[in-house]
Amino acid sequence: NIGLRGKRMHLLSALLFAISANIDCLAIGLSYGIQSVRIDARSNLVIAVISTAGTMLSMLAGEPLAALCSPDTANHIRAVLLILIGLWILFQNCFRKQKNLKEYDRDASGRIDMKEAVALAFALTINNMGLGISGSITGLPIFMTCSFTFLCSLLFIAAAQLAGKSWMASFIHKYAQAAAAWMIILLGILECCI
Repeated sequence: NIGLRGKRMHLLSALLFAISANIDCLAIGLSYGIQSVRIDARSNLVIAVISTAGTMLSMLAGEPLAALCSPDTANHIRAVLLILIGLWILFQNCFRKQKNLKEYDRDASGRIDMKEAVALAFALTINNMGLGISGSITGLPIFMTCSFTFLCSLLFIAAAQLAGKSWMASFIHKYAQAAAAWMIILLGILECCI
């Protein structure tokens, strides 16, 4: 029973890690949708592959550090890090300036081509790398976490592009990051109680 509960918490932690790592994909997809700048399926796939590869490399780099922690210590570290990640997302949401996304559409074509997608993907990957190391230290399963990261990246950009054309775009853009942050903080609190 405890083992099953632990697996479920790992699954939920990996999913929320992927959501937090890809929250910028959601914001970018919405912003581009509002501005009628298109990210096609190939460019979206390139972004997902590069950001997932960066996450995997950073998680592999963190694995030796994870070996130094006992399961209980790793669980407590994971709980604290989840709370800190959630607070960091809230902080960014409140204080950071709006991204200048037009700089990635360098030819002003209204479409993100492959070269522009690679540049955008590397910018997004920098965010994921710090999270990847911390996720690995806390014992998140690498394959599961990276799978969720890949899927979230693909889905967030595709869905946000469509949502960016709707009347709800500005509402979603305004509250999506805060909602994700509070979910992550809540998971961290739940893990502290287990």
